[in-house]
Amino acid sequence: MIQVSLVNEAVFNVGDIAQGVADFATRTRTRIAAQTVTPSAFGTISAGTDDVVVVFQNPIQSHLPAHAPAWLTHDTHVLPVVEQAADAQNLRPYLADRNALIRANFPAPAFNDVVLDEILTRALLRRQTRSVFISYQRQFTAGIARLLASELQSQGFTVFLDERSMHPAGYFNEEIGYRLNDVDLVILLVTQSTHLSKWVLKEVAFAHNAKIGLLGIVCDNQPTHPWIFALLDPAQIVSFGRAVTGNIATLTQSEFESVVARLRELRVANIMRRIEDLLPAAVDKLRLRHPGSKVVPGDRPGAFTVSGVPGQTQVLPFRPEAETLFELRRVTPSATDQVTVVHPENLPQDRRVQALKWLCLPVEQHMELWDVQKLWI
Repeated sequence: MIQVSLVNEAVFNVGDIAQGVADFATRTRTRIAAQTVTPSAFGTISAGTDDVVVVFQNPIQSHLPAHAPAWLTHDTHVLPVVEQAADAQNLRPYLADRNALIRANFPAPAFNDVVLDEILTRALLRRQTRSVFISYQRQFTAGIARLLASELQSQGFTVFLDERSMHPAGYFNEEIGYRLNDVDLVILLVTQSTHLSKWVLKEVAFAHNAKIGLLGIVCDNQPTHPWIFALLDPAQIVSFGRAVTGNIATLTQSEFESVVARLRELRVANIMRRIEDLLPAAVDKLRLRHPGSKVVPGDRPGAFTVSGVPGQTQVLPFRPEAETLFELRRVTPSATDQVTVVHPENLPQDRRVQALKWLCLPVEQHMELWDVQKLWI
């Protein structure tokens, strides 16, 4: 069971955040639970590497211990939360070297969703990056696409927008296929002519079939778009009640916030569904490789062990990063244990994919990395 500890000594309603964790656990059948912890009990928290501790410290008079508790290590998921940026200066020394979440940077109604998204990302996902793909028609929705890309990047999202994210002369088919493999959500900018774009249709079909989340934004203020509404639930659709088409578009703060709020609501749940979609194939392959052995699920989503076989298997909803591979190897008890990573891959012959596989070759490579200078202090 993954444990989320909410340590509150400031004016925050952590009850709603705890309920959000409980609702997510019920909705996705995930073994995660939240508890509220008093400042005096902070030192006795039992936090493992998959657990998350969120600390709402009082900036004026804190009752947290002066020194770091024994359970707090560099690898522990600890998220400090403060009201204003200036309050971070008063964080306990063992919290001050971590980037605090600042409540004033977010609209009040959305703040609990922001905290919940941070919690679930750290507790459940092997990748912290929030990645979205914007699917649009340059002729009709280029303006809103560019605006959304800029605004989402300012909120910490990694955004793929073809005209900004691709090198000149790059191949559309390969690059779009490579990027779609790893996104959390596809944002679809919908107009009455969207279905006429072969690229948009291809992107939407892939996202739908691969269980990648889709968020549709109605850009032309038309009441019906039958083909796309057949794919999306009402919770996956945002409409501003006005047209936002053309090469120049604007959004009010509340309109943009409605998009970000919906992204945060859908993102982690859709990633969890994608993991679930990959599980049967992974389990079948493990049973074929180890006939007669029992496949045992772990606490973390997509984690498995095989009875009598040293090592672990991890199902990921996207292509693993080199850091993820290193971390999985590091936490495996023995260097001789097998670590297996199961993930979707659109372009197995892509050089970037081949380079990732090369890192996992079970032979010694005749290559060295020499760290000559250490400039950062």
